[in-house]
Formats: sequence, C-alpha cells, structure tokens
Amino acid sequence: MFAPFDVRGKPLTTHISVAEVVFVLYTLYRFSSCVFILPTETTMQNPTQAIILAAGKGTRLGSITQNTPKALVQVGKRTLLDHVRYGLAAVGVTHTVIVVSHLAEQIEAHLRKTTVPGQTAATVWQPVPQGTGQACKLAVAKLKPGPTWITYADILVEPVEYKRMAQRFVDEPCDLMLAVFEVDDPYQGAAVYVDETGKVTKIIEKPERGTSTTRLNSAGIYISRSSLFPHLNALLPSARGEYELPDAIKALMDTGGEVRIHKLTGWWADVGRPDDIERMEQLLKQQKENV
Repeated sequence: MFAPFDVRGKPLTTHISVAEVVFVLYTLYRFSSCVFILPTETTMQNPTQAIILAAGKGTRLGSITQNTPKALVQVGKRTLLDHVRYGLAAVGVTHTVIVVSHLAEQIEAHLRKTTVPGQTAATVWQPVPQGTGQACKLAVAKLKPGPTWITYADILVEPVEYKRMAQRFVDEPCDLMLAVFEVDDPYQGAAVYVDETGKVTKIIEKPERGTSTTRLNSAGIYISRSSLFPHLNALLPSARGEYELPDAIKALMDTGGEVRIHKLTGWWADVGRPDDIERMEQLLKQQKENV
C-alpha cells in the first residue's frame, strides 16, 4: 500500500507534532506554486480612520463665512464638520485627521469642546493651501496602516450611504473606491467612466459641457488603501498650480491600481451656497436626521 510522505521523505503517521505541521505548511508556502490568502488590506474589515478636508474658505457662502470657517457653518443643529464626523462614527471610524487652514484656530477649539463618542480627532495645518493632494499628503503622517476614508467637510450624504459604501469596499476589494451619482451632464464635477464590472477606466475633471458620454459624477467621497499614498508624494503641480488628489488617483490607475465605484442611491449635497444650507435643513428635518 502506498504510504504518503512529507516534504522531507518521512512517512506520515497519525502522530504528527505541531512543529512538523508548521514546517510542512511553511515549506509549501515558501517553495510551491500554491497561492495562500494572507491578511492584507483587501481582506480587512471596514476602514476605521478618515481624512476630512476642511481647509476651504467657503467664499461662495458670502457673509456666512466672513468670520466663520466653512466647516463650522451650522446646518440644522450640527456644523457641516460634525455631520460628517457623526456619519463616519456610525460605521466604525474611530480616528479622524482633519486638514485645516482658514480660521483653523476656531476649528481646533470646536474639536476640543465638541467630541464624537468613540472617535478621536487630530488636526493638520495646511499653511498655504495648494490642493487636495497636498492636504491628503499632510494628513497621511497621522494615520495608521490600513484603509482610510477621504472626504470633505462640506460634502453631506444620507448617513446610510457610509454603511453601504463600506460594505461594498469589503465585498469588492480594490485599491480605491469612489462614490458617484448620476447627473445629466457631469461638466461641473468629474466625469467617471467605468467598464461593465464597475471598474473605473477614466476620470475627467471638469469636462467641457456636452462632451461627456457618461452620466456618472464623482461625489468626493473615497475609501483608499495605502497604495494611493506614494502617489501623493510624487505629485507635480497641475495647470492651476496645485497638487491635486485626482492626479494621484490617475497615477494609481496608471500603475495597475484598481479603482471601483459605489453608486449613491440616497441624497447627496455639496454645501457651497446659502440656498444649499436651506435645502439641507429642510431635508434633514423631514428625515429626522437633525438630532
């Protein structure tokens, strides 16, 4: 009768020590062509940290932001920043890094007196704002290894969308996932092109009106693995002299990184004008989100 042998030629018996088992498994892993699924960021749980970009002046809000940073503009009973912080906390984000610049002292004072249960907050100063890519690069130093949310203090979504997006990131592992929503023409934002599997093939920032063949527009909410971060360090100034996050995402794609989409089905708002505040307050009141 054929007797099985281990990798050293020793007959296998029913009496195998733990050390022998470890040796066999290691040898197979080291020298065979077998593929082992090892713990990586793609097999990890939901992201537990976030970068929130809050350095903008909010000039379109006029007198509302004359003496108040945009992130602290009140919408209902919470500031814009706190709507985002609470939304992320509900899906397990325990640490946020908030990039500040204009009236930064006010934001830091607000964070000291307004805490989100179970969530810490650190700030990073962007002394001279030179783009979202530069802002993210500054924030990375205060992150731990692992997947990370990247979003803006003035981008609000229906809170359940954070949960849906986090689950899709787990179900569809990729280097970066970005939220999108449908519009008639994405000329005011970023046109996102995808293949039949939902993989992003191209992103065009501010395309000319009427030139896009996609209706998908970037929502400004991302979940990224750390594979994005080296591309932040390699950014060159864009045509407008800034270091842009979309350029880092393009570089990630150009080097083989996989970028996928999460399509929003709930409401989304870029709160940039006074009428956006009024509209959001009415919506939050109707949905009883304003607590």
